[in-house]
Amino acid sequence: MKKLKVAIIGAGPSGFGAAEVLNSDKYSPYFDFTMYERNDYVGGKCCTVFEDGTIAGDKPGGYEMGAVMMSRYA
Repeated sequence: MKKLKVAIIGAGPSGFGAAEVLNSDKYSPYFDFTMYERNDYVGGKCCTVFEDGTIAGDKPGGYEMGAVMMSRYA
């Protein structure tokens, strides 16, 4: 059986939710997916930021907005 190719647009919470479902034992035999993200970080609005709102990226400090919970997919 040929797998259906799926494009997931955005590596935010919804994109990771879709990836988790498609990667489950129930659906992984039927789907291959690729996740696309326009930014150089994952997490969408759930990322580590500094007080001024800039993205911390790999720099120490800042406030965690939830991206660590999703980093196992990155």
